[in-house]
Formats: sequence, structure tokens, C-alpha cells
Amino acid sequence: MKRKSPKFRHVLEVLIAIALIIVVNIIGNVKFARLDLTEDKLHTLSPKTIDFLENEIDQVINIEIYLDGEFPAFIQKLKNTIKEKIEEFQAYAGKKVKFRFINPNKDKELAKELKQQLAQLGLYPSFILSKEEGSEEFTEIWAGAKILYGEKQQAIQFLPGGNFLVSPAHVNDAINQLEYNFVKAFWQLTNQSRDNIAFLRGHGELTNAEAWSIQYELKQFYNVDTVQIIDSVYVVINPAGQLNSEGKELFKNNFLTKEEYIDIVDSLPKENSSLDDNDENKFTAKIVGKENLKALDKFQAVVIAKPTKSFNEKEKYIIDQYVMKGGKVFWLIDNLDVPEDSLAISEVVHTFQYDLNLDDMLFKYGARVNKNLVADINSGPIMRKNSYKVLDHWFLYPTLTNQNTSELTHNVAPIKIRYGSTVEAVGSQDIKKTVILETSKNYKVLPARFRISYGYNQHGYRPIDSLRTDSDVTKPIALMLEGEFTSHYKGRITDKFINDPAANYREKSKANKMVVIGDGDLIRNELGMSEKGQLLPYGLQFEPLVRDQNNQVATMYGNGIFFANLMDRMMGNEHLISLRSRMKIVRLLNREEVSLNRKSWQTFNLTIPVILVVLLGLVQWYIRRRKFALK
Repeated sequence: MKRKSPKFRHVLEVLIAIALIIVVNIIGNVKFARLDLTEDKLHTLSPKTIDFLENEIDQVINIEIYLDGEFPAFIQKLKNTIKEKIEEFQAYAGKKVKFRFINPNKDKELAKELKQQLAQLGLYPSFILSKEEGSEEFTEIWAGAKILYGEKQQAIQFLPGGNFLVSPAHVNDAINQLEYNFVKAFWQLTNQSRDNIAFLRGHGELTNAEAWSIQYELKQFYNVDTVQIIDSVYVVINPAGQLNSEGKELFKNNFLTKEEYIDIVDSLPKENSSLDDNDENKFTAKIVGKENLKALDKFQAVVIAKPTKSFNEKEKYIIDQYVMKGGKVFWLIDNLDVPEDSLAISEVVHTFQYDLNLDDMLFKYGARVNKNLVADINSGPIMRKNSYKVLDHWFLYPTLTNQNTSELTHNVAPIKIRYGSTVEAVGSQDIKKTVILETSKNYKVLPARFRISYGYNQHGYRPIDSLRTDSDVTKPIALMLEGEFTSHYKGRITDKFINDPAANYREKSKANKMVVIGDGDLIRNELGMSEKGQLLPYGLQFEPLVRDQNNQVATMYGNGIFFANLMDRMMGNEHLISLRSRMKIVRLLNREEVSLNRKSWQTFNLTIPVILVVLLGLVQWYIRRRKFALK
């Protein structure tokens, strides 16, 4: 048989290679694939993002990116990554995603007007430093995008705007957050309606300034407001002790008892003040509280963050029926607190308790916030009130590193709590109770009545070294309760009220959820002061007492991301949960490991590299000796 010539074989191999390339390209156009070797799959779209792109977009999304032109390599890397990310979106959304790059400085006549439009949209320039032939030049770049969806538009700022220089570290952060920022904008554009969330007021809860950071984050996805169960009402009483129409209405609805009426009359001044000087009859007015049964009805979720005043039974009833009707409640409860200001004048202080009158209600739902304090070896700093010096680790400010592997806390930075308590699952087995936040293994539970002193942190003393009697590996700090809740007022109110259609009483809820957290400060941001004396809130991720090499406050905590994830899970908006864990977090050292094995690790780091270099030198010497030895 005649062999085929080598030339024919070469031509055949080339044709086969070309055919394979064509087939691979055809398959690539039909099916998208990427090999991602990173541990957390940072360069692969999450399954929920893919589901969103395939099923939630019903119009064309046009993306205009204003990062075009000649840039240094690290900026060009950001531009290329943005292009690749959008092309990846197109692989699943098809023609519903379109994009183009625009250079804002290309047309000098239109540049000023365009930049003003971008500023109105919320996009601002960033600056980079270029060095050429011994000279330095500051270059303005517009690292942002405008996304159009029908008549709606949304802006994304990839790099921080302002009069400071952008570094490669900023670019790496922006790349890690690309998918999150794009999907966040897509979600905001495609959702026709938003759930309403309320922060409860009237019981000494966190103020708007103290909850500014978390409210700002939640406003990206929800309508956020505040609400009071009790409305202020004027009750006007004439000299004969008769009520006006508002007062009579309170009596009619049983909001004002006879005893309360007598109390009002008794509290009136002897000389009646006049509401109207022209009126011959002198009337006296007093403001009283009226519980509004429908105050919570328009909200899908209510956040009760660090109340310090007691709830009365009427208020509890309104919250209970809100839960029975499907409303979701976030309980952030402090049963104990520490008078930190007193430590400025006293070496030792005692804890004190809040009487919130909520224990029986939470027990009925399936949780108990214990009257104790949690100390942990992993902890944050505090400013000493007696010396105004920073104490690096205050054991009653635990930084929880999340032993569980829940998606809510996966890859999230440590979560700081302040004077928190353990939360215990109790009651009915029909309610599913899931631990969503817990201590580290190096914790200690302190009793309700406990002496607090800065001295506990001196001379190597650690609270976990004594008094620990718990055998549990970790202790829960927060629980998610899921199921059909039974009313706290079942069997406690009359049949006449139950059967009254106006009362609309419900004894059992449909499938519902609530969260119980043993710390009211988990979503409280620190407050700073501006040069003009105005209060300025820090983001929840910052620790104002710790500064980086540029004297900027350090990013240390994941409180905001954790609570945003928790809200999304409760409200059924889960597209962004897995993406938040891809954002940059600080990897803190294990303080217990550092404390116990510090010298061992120092010895290891100093000696092992030297030993390796010596061994490699000996191996090379041996190989050369054998190679060049005389035979």
C-alpha cells in the first residue's frame, strides 16, 4: 500500500485544526463557559445572577461606560474587565444587554455639558497620576456608567470620586465589586415596586443618626421610614370635667380608661389655661398617647432596634397581630447595658437591666434573650472614658467570626456587637430555629449582675480564663424563627373581642419569619463631628478608633453586609446575597493563635526560609559536582 506523502499529512492536519477551531467557535457562540480557578469563583457569575439575567429582564438594558481613552495599565485592566463582565451578561441575557464605551473628553465642545449631566446623575471624576520623562501629570477619568432601562436610568460609580488619587488597590476593589454593582443597578431598574420597611420609634430605640448607615444601605432596595404605634392626641377638658370629641373617641375605642381620665383631671393646673383667649369658657389640654391599631399595616417589615423603654400590652398586641398577618419583625434587643460614662469616675461599675416587658412575647414565638453578657477573646477596641486612651481589645465588644457556613455570613468580615447577650431557642418544636450569628469558641458568658472594669484587660487577664462553666462549643447571638406563629394573646382575651369583626383578631399566622438578635447595637453606627460641629455618621464597616497608613479610618466590620443579607433573605430578594460576599473584606488574624503561639510562628518565619535556601544550595552543589566530576 502506498504511503501518503508527508506534505499531504501536514495539509490534512492543518485542515483538521481549522475545522476544530471553527467548531469550537460555533459552540462558544451558543454556550458560554469559563475556567475559574479562584477559591470563591470570583470571576464566575453566580447562579442567581444567571437566573436574574435569563428570567427577570423584559426590556433592553443599554449601558454607557464613560471609561474610554488611553490609560495606564491598571486603569486599562479595569476597562477590559468591565467589557468582559458585560459580555458575560450578554451570554445569558442575549440581545437584552447592549453597551458602548464613551470618552467624555473626545468632543471638547460637548464635554462640559456632558460632565454636568453626569454630575447630576451622581457620577464624579477620579484622578490618576502619570509620570513621563521626569514630569508628573494629573489625569481626570470618569470611571462610571449610566444604565438605561425603558424610561428609567441608574448610575454606577466604579472608582471613588473626589480630589484624591486612585491607586491599583482601588481598581482591584472595583473589579471585585463589578458583578454586585451591575446586578444591584439591574435590580433597582427592573423592580416595579419596593417593600416598605419601618424602624420603630417611641421606646428609646436607635435614633436616625445612630441608624443612618444601615438605613442608607436599605434605601437602595426598599422604602425606609419610621413609625410609632402610639399617636399623640390632644385631650381637652373644660372646667366641668367634660371631654372634647377627641377625648370621647378615645373612651369609645377603649384607648383611654377611666383611671387615665381621672389622672388627667388630677394633673390639671388649678388655674385653667385657655386654648382661645376669646372663648368665655376656659379649657385645659393635655397630650396623651393613643395606640394606632393600623400603624404597622402598610409595612412589610419592622425593625425594633435597641428599645430602652417598656412596651405596654396594647403595643404588644398591635405587634403580635402584625406578625399574625404576615409582617416580619427584626428584634434587636439589649436586656443589659453598661454605664460606660460612669467608668470615667469609678474604677468599677455594675451592669443594669432594661425592663422591656417583651420576654413573655418572644418566648411564645420561640426565643429567649438571656440576661447575661457575652465576652470573647476576639474583640474590638474602646476609648477609655477615664483616660481617653484606646484600649485595643475590650472583651465585651466581641467581633464574631461566624462559625456557621450560612450564605448570610459567608466571606463576611467580623461582626461587632457591644454588650450583647446570648439568644436561646425555646418553646414549640413546630417553629424552625436557625442560628445565624454565634460566638467564637473562645467565649465566656458573664452573669446579669457583673462588675465591669477596664482593669480586666491588664496584665494578660482574659475573661475566658475564669468563671466559664458552659460546655457549649459556641453560643448563639441571633436566631431566625420560621413557621406558623401562635398569637401571644391566645386564651388571654374575651370571646366578645375575638368575634368582633372590627378587631380582626387572628390566633395563628401563615408561614412567616422573624429574627431575634441579642444586641441592639449591631446596626448602630458611630458618630463623628465635623469642623462645624455637626454630627457625621461613620459607615458600619468602619472602626473610628483604628487608622490605616494614610490616617484613614480602618475598614474592619461586616455588620452592614450581614444585616442587608438578612433583610434580603427575609423579604425574598436573594439575588445580591451571594455577591456581597465577593466584596473586599479584612482578614483579621486569630488573636488566640497569635497569643499562644507567637514565638513559634516568629521562629518558623525566620528559620524556614533560611533552611530552604541552604537546602537548595546544597542540592545545586551536588548536581553540579556530579555533572562536572572527572570520570
